Amino acid sequence: MVGFSKSARKGLMVAWGICTVLLLLAGCAGVSKEIVFDSPKHRVMSGFRLLELNRIEDARREFSKAVELDPSYSPAYRGLGLALGMKECFEAAFEAMEKAAVWAVTDEDKALADVGFLRLITLQKGPRWMEEAERYFRKALEEQPNLSIHYYYMGVAYREAHRFLKASWAFKKAIVMRGELSERAEKELVMIEKILEARPDSALGKRLALKASITRAEAAALFVRELGIDKLYVRAGLVDMALPTKGLVLPEDAARHVYKEEISQVLRLGIQGLTLLPEGSFDPDRPVTRSDFATMLADILRKVEKKPGLGTQLKKRKSPFEDVSKNAPYFSDVMVCAVKEKIMGPQDGLFDPMELISGADALLAIRRLKDKLALLVLSYHARVFPRR
Repeated sequence: MVGFSKSARKGLMVAWGICTVLLLLAGCAGVSKEIVFDSPKHRVMSGFRLLELNRIEDARREFSKAVELDPSYSPAYRGLGLALGMKECFEAAFEAMEKAAVWAVTDEDKALADVGFLRLITLQKGPRWMEEAERYFRKALEEQPNLSIHYYYMGVAYREAHRFLKASWAFKKAIVMRGELSERAEKELVMIEKILEARPDSALGKRLALKASITRAEAAALFVRELGIDKLYVRAGLVDMALPTKGLVLPEDAARHVYKEEISQVLRLGIQGLTLLPEGSFDPDRPVTRSDFATMLADILRKVEKKPGLGTQLKKRKSPFEDVSKNAPYFSDVMVCAVKEKIMGPQDGLFDPMELISGADALLAIRRLKDKLALLVLSYHARVFPRR
């Protein structure tokens, strides 16, 4: 400490001593903290957080470590069973869940093990799986009736089984109980209510209703199977379905697609937004944005209503959406669908034109379009084919 005064040197030594003590205390606290944190409970909490992030293998390691630390800790086996189930290792998953039930001490742990079985059954979807799911749901309610998690995961099971009314009931119960999953239940309920209003008719429609986004091929399939666009165009006098389709050669990416028949039909009908791309491909797996879907719906409306200029007058109006510019190529399509015809709703005051459209939103828009066009087609038929 050469160059420092005596008082300065003394001050530095005191400070050094204080730092040393603090470091020692911190080191002791660190050791104590590590001992407390490396517990089955901490490992399980970490595992469930990792499951939420879909880091399944990392979660499995955490649950396995918790089992090593305490081979009789029920939540560790429950988490391990769920992690294995999410990796479709169902035999090992059910074995782990059995252990969760065996080692459950409290009524809550017993009920959560039952919910664990419910979740595995929903993931596996084996024979008569819905009956089994409901059995474990009732069993969980008997063990501990005041947990919203029972209703939330029963709602998920009903949703996966396309029993949308029952799913709505279960999610509403989960919301009312104000549990840890109530916010997630609210989001699920929004989607379920859209599906209920959309009333999908086909098995395909019910399945696609649960998708966060749909592709061009799936949009084509929905127009054919839910809207019945081929028959709609015939009834509206737009196309003769007796016309041969042999001249239409599908591009390779569409010719080998599972929805090749539906793609063929929409290509023949020439729906704007669902035609071949400039390079000649169809790109069936490309996701559809909300503005893409508005363009498709607006084109169908213009053709069936026989109003090719539909939406032209709306170009003079100010855009009601902050995220849709008047200069956007899809401006008039959005205005037709969201403002004039109200078959596509805005998202919290915005239209979100570049967001991918969900299956539920697509089906709801198709239902609204279908109901509107049904009246127009009936009117057309009455004029063209009057009763004698």
